[in-house]
Amino acid sequence: MPWTYGLAYLGVVVGENWEQVLAYFDLPTLLIAGALIVIAGIWYLRRRKQSKAPAETKAAD
Repeated sequence: MPWTYGLAYLGVVVGENWEQVLAYFDLPTLLIAGALIVIAGIWYLRRRKQSKAPAETKAAD
């Protein structure tokens, strides 16, 4: 709920100038998106490595 009230208050404060404020979010948005892509890639590679490890030990038996 506080998050909702905070966004509503921010909307009232910014008012008609919301397009100017939006320009400040370009770089942080790209940085966050890039970080999420890197984190997802690391998670995928680790999960793939873990799923291959049991299969390799079974093949050796």
